[in-house]
Amino acid sequence: LERLTPPSRLFGANGLRTGPDGRIYVAQVSGSQISAIDVDTGVIETISPKGGAIVAPDDLVFDPQGNLYVTEITEGRVSVRAPNGDTRVLCGDMPCANPITFYQGRLFAGECRPGGRIMELDLSGGAPRVLLDNVPMPNAMEVGPDGMLYFPVMGTNEIWRVGLDGGAPETVARDLGVPDAVKFDAQGYIVSTQVASGQVLRIDPRSGARTVLATIAPGLDNLTFVGDRLFVSSISGQINEI
Repeated sequence: LERLTPPSRLFGANGLRTGPDGRIYVAQVSGSQISAIDVDTGVIETISPKGGAIVAPDDLVFDPQGNLYVTEITEGRVSVRAPNGDTRVLCGDMPCANPITFYQGRLFAGECRPGGRIMELDLSGGAPRVLLDNVPMPNAMEVGPDGMLYFPVMGTNEIWRVGLDGGAPETVARDLGVPDAVKFDAQGYIVSTQVASGQVLRIDPRSGARTVLATIAPGLDNLTFVGDRLFVSSISGQINEI
């Protein structure tokens, strides 16, 4: 047996988020670990180690104060890690907690399961508010330039959006490659990974028109921008710059 490529230095690669220090923070479900990658040097630092307070992190987001909010999919909860490393559970009743995003002082998270809920979480630990329920497997989401929350719906192979105070959802794009993450580029276009087709798509949120930025392999999970540079994660632990 001849090894042609080295093993990944990550325990898989799921949620990605660019931190305030410009590094990419990588949630790793299977390794119960969060790492930070310097995209210029390739140096990887363990931020939350296996065996630490955060278990099976799937997605993550920072607030302006540097607090790191993390969904823990196997534990059904959301935790917050302060800049000094102190960690506490913010919400403990979110089965299949997965997507999470922060916008203008508000924290939104969802459940990647059939009949999943999308909720606004109370930053003080109070009861969450349900924006939308009975969503067929929502995943990594972000607020768009129009102030609406955009998210992939894996169970219908579509991208939806909803107002931040709830209401009826709208379909933005359909018949994709099973989208599992939605982010926005600097021009206001959706960029979305497709877990089944392995494509990275750029989608006009107004018309639904799409462009294939790259075709990598099935198993894509999430994406993040570092300036104008685009990085994409794969469940296997691979990270590609597009």
